[in-house]
Amino acid sequence: MSAFSEWLQFELDKRGWNQGDLMRASGLRRSVISNLINERRNPGKITCQAIAHGLNLPKDTVYRAAGLLDEITAQDKVIEIIVYRMKYLTDRQLDEVMRYIDFIRERDSK
Repeated sequence: MSAFSEWLQFELDKRGWNQGDLMRASGLRRSVISNLINERRNPGKITCQAIAHGLNLPKDTVYRAAGLLDEITAQDKVIEIIVYRMKYLTDRQLDEVMRYIDFIRERDSK
């Protein structure tokens, strides 16, 4: 199984999803998803974007899994996901997150 095929199957399994669930969430045809999982097709940027949308992941995460971007450190992966998720927070929620980060930094600097 290719690295992308394994990654995609892992992401589906983690969510308890099947190919039909990803089809509905991403807008991709079931045959496209099946071809990716069965290694009959490599994903391009548009397919990766649809998968990212469907799985609610940053596009760069899917691009990396597909080998379209260089790998990054584990810490940078976490930062990438945090930034992506923070884009969908309200201003009040962002303020709360920032206060919590400041609290942790201050607490741990003692």
